[in-house]
Amino acid sequence: MTQSGARMESRLRSAVAARGRPRRAFTLTELLLTLAIVVIVSGAAWMGVQRPLIRQRLRSASDAVRADWCEARNDAMKSGRTYMFRYMVHGDRYHVGPQEAAEHEDSSASARPSANDDDSLGDEPLPPPLDKKLPHGIRFLPADGGGALAALGDTASTQAAESGDNWSDPIYFYSDGSTSDARLLLAADKHTAMRLVLRGVTGTATADDNVTDTEAKPDTAAKGTR
Repeated sequence: MTQSGARMESRLRSAVAARGRPRRAFTLTELLLTLAIVVIVSGAAWMGVQRPLIRQRLRSASDAVRADWCEARNDAMKSGRTYMFRYMVHGDRYHVGPQEAAEHEDSSASARPSANDDDSLGDEPLPPPLDKKLPHGIRFLPADGGGALAALGDTASTQAAESGDNWSDPIYFYSDGSTSDARLLLAADKHTAMRLVLRGVTGTATADDNVTDTEAKPDTAAKGTR
């Protein structure tokens, strides 16, 4: 037999032997380990996609609140009436509109419109107050922090506050363009929060998204004095 024939015969014998050899199956442990790795990788990828979406909703909420502040300030100057903003602590609802006469009586003297403001009101009816909501998963937190960020956990969820006692103190917008000095927190979870600050003298609103629970220093939600 030639050398090439011997090699061919050897290959045929190896092929026959490989066919007759039983295939090794995966064990249950190997399958569970593979499944666990797939779940971990999928979870990490999902969080990587979700985090930018959560931050975008937080920025949208901040922009919406600051836009409403700016509009309330402009409406107060145009109408000569004091406007008011209140939000539901640990909730996603807020209220903005002209301050009602009954509330003027309960407010400090500095929060009431002056006689000149009353003379310039005119006969045009004021727009009704508006009740609004933050984007899904975003909520208002107490201005002083108080461990509220740490209590949120790692996932975004909105707790609907039902009690009227959860409404914040009013933030005022006066007819001369000044406002209350105020700050509040918007948060999705303990890792994603934004502080809004309203400067009373200028009426300018700023946002800071570099917020942690330890940085949320005690402060007054809104000051009624000018």
